[in-house]
Amino acid sequence: MALMTRKRVKYALAGLGVVYAVLFATYLVYAAVTRLSPQGPSELEAHPERQDEILARQRAEDLKARLSLSDEQSQRIADILAAQGGGFPGGGPPDGNFRGRWQGVRDQIAQVLTPEQQAQAQQMMGQFRGGPGGPMGRMTPERAESLKQKMTPEQKARFEQQFDRWQQRMQQRQGRRQGGRQPRPQQ
Repeated sequence: MALMTRKRVKYALAGLGVVYAVLFATYLVYAAVTRLSPQGPSELEAHPERQDEILARQRAEDLKARLSLSDEQSQRIADILAAQGGGFPGGGPPDGNFRGRWQGVRDQIAQVLTPEQQAQAQQMMGQFRGGPGGPMGRMTPERAESLKQKMTPEQKARFEQQFDRWQQRMQQRQGRRQGGRQPRPQQ
């Protein structure tokens, strides 16, 4: 009797193994077919006439993810961006007033955001423009020394050279803000 149950258990386990093998092979075929199937053109390629609207919506969705915007805020921002022409085809606005126009857009977007979201947006923008929190923006002497400790001699030399250039540019900018005009150094 014990011999019969052992055989049954062996057959049951073998059958279960075969079922798993068939399911796994089916999954592999499915995965290969779905990955190889063409995805088709992107929305932007399919509708180039709606470029401004599509780009504005994509930028609004990106801001929604980064700033935790509500659906209503995201839609309002998409409308603001679409009204301004999305991404300014040709590299700039038609009237050539890029800074003034985008400052107006940023002001309109800021009106849609809560104060916390505005602070987050300012922090994000600072990272890109080199302000506080941006590249070299919070480079204190202590931070520079701690970074140097982890560098090879070649990296230290390059870092010191770049750091010196950065300090010179910052001093020149400070001079320009105070009304003095200093020539750019030759490199």
